[in-house]
Amino acid sequence: MKRPWLKFYPADWRADPALRMCSIGARGLWMEMLCLMHEAVPYGALLVKGAPVSERQLAGLAGISLRETALLLAELAAAGVFSRDDDGTIFSRRMRRDAERAERDKANGREGGNPNLKRGVNPQDNGEVNGEVNGEDKAQSPEARLQSPESKTEDRAVAGATRTRWSDEFENGFWRPYPRTPVMSKAEAWKAWQKSSEADRAMIVAAIPRYAAWLRSKPDHPAVHACRFITQRRFEGFAEPEPEPEPAPDLAGKFYARCESDELLAWDRHMQATGGRGLPRDRAGGWLVASRWPPGDPRGTP
Repeated sequence: MKRPWLKFYPADWRADPALRMCSIGARGLWMEMLCLMHEAVPYGALLVKGAPVSERQLAGLAGISLRETALLLAELAAAGVFSRDDDGTIFSRRMRRDAERAERDKANGREGGNPNLKRGVNPQDNGEVNGEVNGEDKAQSPEARLQSPESKTEDRAVAGATRTRWSDEFENGFWRPYPRTPVMSKAEAWKAWQKSSEADRAMIVAAIPRYAAWLRSKPDHPAVHACRFITQRRFEGFAEPEPEPEPAPDLAGKFYARCESDELLAWDRHMQATGGRGLPRDRAGGWLVASRWPPGDPRGTP
């Protein structure tokens, strides 16, 4: 069935605690996904022409990079904003309930109306007992309008998860900058973080930029789960920067661009503009280049 408009309750959107804890970027991607799910068959699933939408395809549809898409999806998944079918397809619980309710209403209409009202148009006992109206729960909040008992249990579990108080060091020093994927569990990473020592935490935080830079130089290498990065002490290999390479005699005069330095970023842009790919990275996140600034950069002009 073609739906030219989308049922949207601003009060529900702003009152959802799981969604409100996400960044504005994650909420914007979720709105893009809702629009795609509105046009999908079955309704409420992240499908295009019946096929699941991959991260790469979603990045193209949303107009953002693949890396940014993966990070925002991970943020939405950690907050429990969406659910997945057995085959991994993302779907909106609310939209699926709307579709099921519409089908029930349509079936009731073909059979002559709501079966709960067949006793008469305005029966004396209209079911308004113990908070029920016509056999259904009376809505106590905007979200309660369309929820089944099963979905209420699920949403309560999600809301309970959002009450976890992450420390600022974990949230901003580890979880946000870590190169995550949607399958990573924030709760598992938090448990591992709590068991680590203060000395290890300092090493972990220092290792993340170098680990992220190393991953960018290895596009086919998957990121290790955030929990295992701590428990398996993967951070130890990235906690201390490697010493700058000594230039060989035939490399005299070259410049070592450090990890995330202005020089490295300038060379990245130059290489992408001229060759389509940025600079590679060594384990310390830097690279040896021909000069401090790339050709044409005004900062390299005496």
